[in-house]
Amino acid sequence: MIDPARSHFGPLQPPKVFERTIKQTPNLMHSFTHQAGDYGDSHTNVQFTLDGKENVISLHGDEARITGKWMMSNLIVETKRKNAEGDIVSTETWSLEEGGKALLIQAKLTRGKALMPMTIFLVRQSTKQ
Repeated sequence: MIDPARSHFGPLQPPKVFERTIKQTPNLMHSFTHQAGDYGDSHTNVQFTLDGKENVISLHGDEARITGKWMMSNLIVETKRKNAEGDIVSTETWSLEEGGKALLIQAKLTRGKALMPMTIFLVRQSTKQ
């Protein structure tokens, strides 16, 4: 669940809901994200390897190329896609915080010549058994 006080979306309107479920194996990351706000409701479901190899996925109806690779204890996730507005590149650095109870995502979103830095701070929610 997003911590809005510790998150920053730059010039973009922050979502009212931002939830991400992550499942990881030694070589694979699966991320399911739900966002909702004034701009609508969206769900993304992506899977990528953690070895730096490019993975082709579908993202918001567009073909995208995603890579994930470890740099020390941080995961670097880069996503490239094209849509009607042009090229979009997102580079995210994921790091665990608070003893693994939170995930800090430092993101740089590039659209054309515009660069939008964002910080997303997610707090782990307990799973009900």
